[in-house]
Amino acid sequence: MNKKKYILFNPGPVHHFFFIPIMLIWNLLKKNEIILILDRSYKDNEYFSKIKNLPKVKEIFFIEERNSTKNYYDLKKIISSIFLKYEFSEIYTPNPSYVSSYALVLLSKKMQPNAKRKYFQVAREVNSYPKEAEVKLNILVQNFRFKFIPSTIVIQIIRLKLSLKFFIVFKLLPIIIFGETFAPWTNPYYPKYSYTKLFIDKGFCLNDQDQTIFFDEKVIDHMHSFFKGLKFNMSELGLQNNYQEIYSYFFGQQQNTSPIISIFPTWGLFKTNLDEDWLNIIHELKKYNPDHQIQIKFHPGVRDDYIEEIFKKISEKVSGIKILSRNIPAFKMVSDSSIIIGDTSSVLWLASFFKDKTVCSLDLFNFNDGDCLKLYSEKLLFVDDINQLFLISKTK
Repeated sequence: MNKKKYILFNPGPVHHFFFIPIMLIWNLLKKNEIILILDRSYKDNEYFSKIKNLPKVKEIFFIEERNSTKNYYDLKKIISSIFLKYEFSEIYTPNPSYVSSYALVLLSKKMQPNAKRKYFQVAREVNSYPKEAEVKLNILVQNFRFKFIPSTIVIQIIRLKLSLKFFIVFKLLPIIIFGETFAPWTNPYYPKYSYTKLFIDKGFCLNDQDQTIFFDEKVIDHMHSFFKGLKFNMSELGLQNNYQEIYSYFFGQQQNTSPIISIFPTWGLFKTNLDEDWLNIIHELKKYNPDHQIQIKFHPGVRDDYIEEIFKKISEKVSGIKILSRNIPAFKMVSDSSIIIGDTSSVLWLASFFKDKTVCSLDLFNFNDGDCLKLYSEKLLFVDDINQLFLISKTK
């Protein structure tokens, strides 16, 4: 084993990389060498070469978030080999509610118990998870293949399928491959409840070796009711000090173009007249911000043909609208924009750390978790009446 101590960093999915993870990595690289664990999907990202060539990135290992016996064996083999090759002072990973994150913290506890494990926030507050669970359930119900089955029965079928998937992914396969069951903080397929007690019972978060990092006091104030028993650490994101350096490294110099409004819709949910709602919103935005171009990006983790079709039709009716690829980092879009708008997207929370942006959460669609960002109303505009859209203006 190399006796020099390194930092082991698992940033999570590629669409999360260009916010919290890159901010943490950028700060850590100033004084440390880092080993990265990345999902194989990073190799297909157009910015991967830039990630690979970051100074002081010692080595990159690739894993896959796939639920198969072979992949669990591979995951155990790869992570174990990393701990045999390098010694770590700190290990960073997102909320361990996914197989790769949990496997990482489990094996680190066994193989390098003196390394500090740091679980960092990557999205908005989680008190809305129970509501979001129901939103996701409703989407699955709407997309259920056999339409003749009553919805009450469909709900029970889907819940059974999600429970079975959770059992296979976090209980059956782990005990076969790792010799014990996994105890993630939540069920990522149906995050209705917190399971942190089981996580703590496994020996985690019992001392200073485990730290949970958040970047907003408002979040910490609301965590204890959901993640009971965990200790939370407040940390500075350092975005204002670093984001221009990060932007320049990955995307080059910012171009002086027309001012931009970026829109990040999350849900469609087959709401009646949702197309009219968004069309009215965009007309109002253009009325109050006539010099702005509008760009739209759909959530990379939500496949919703309904919402995509709505915006494709709107872009045909209204000039000055671009629909961007899901692969475009939201970090770049936010940096390029003067106004950032969405419904419940975590991008809005992240954008609120930029001091020179107008950020707005729209609770105009009767979504079950539509008010989840009201928590941050001190840092962003929260609009629940279409007549308030005049507030979203850079020309007023």
